[in-house]
Amino acid sequence: TAWRATRIGETTERLDRAVVLDLAGPLGRLDVLDVGCGDGAYALAAAEAGARVTGVDASPKAVEAARAGEVGGRQTRV
Repeated sequence: TAWRATRIGETTERLDRAVVLDLAGPLGRLDVLDVGCGDGAYALAAAEAGARVTGVDASPKAVEAARAGEVGGRQTRV
């Protein structure tokens, strides 16, 4: 999104993701459901941490954006 492209948006998103993933604990080999996945930022971060991720969102545009993201070798469904 345009927000993430700004300096403060980039910083805020990075810190927010780090806190959420820290609270979630180790994700390797876990199945994760990201409801309201939006553009897939958290789904992809969870996949990068080793989780098998399924993301869902009511917005077709958001799902399209999430599907455009890739994590090599990880099972990620949107």
